[in-house]
Amino acid sequence: MELTSFRGALWGLVAFGVLITVLAAFTGLLLIVAVVVALAVLNLVYLPRTAARVGLRAGWLALILLPLMVAVGFIASAYEGVAWAAGLWIVAIGAPRLLGHQIARRLRERISSRTTVYYDVTRPTVHPAGRPLPPADGPGQGEYGL
Repeated sequence: MELTSFRGALWGLVAFGVLITVLAAFTGLLLIVAVVVALAVLNLVYLPRTAARVGLRAGWLALILLPLMVAVGFIASAYEGVAWAAGLWIVAIGAPRLLGHQIARRLRERISSRTTVYYDVTRPTVHPAGRPLPPADGPGQGEYGL
């Protein structure tokens, strides 16, 4: 197969297009990661720290921010601003806090279920063959009555 200047230019353009596409995808992924990290820092660092300074719980401060953001949105651009402010609150504060609460609840349930020991007091302490278990310090210890 002979490589002409036209084919070489075409292959060069295809390679350049693939490179631009990969860079755009990588940049988009980096942008998404940056937004997720920024929201995590907002909800895990700044919001609780501000709530402690004001003397409120972080959940209450998050709820107080909703009408304040809506009011600022209304002042900025009427009803469209209200919609943007409410959407921003849901995306930046409401949904991450709800998701974090659900994850924390599930983790607490899993940890507590693994550390809890249940004793069944209704079951008799006999060997499955019907013979009683030997005393802990008596003869036959470890032999289970055999």
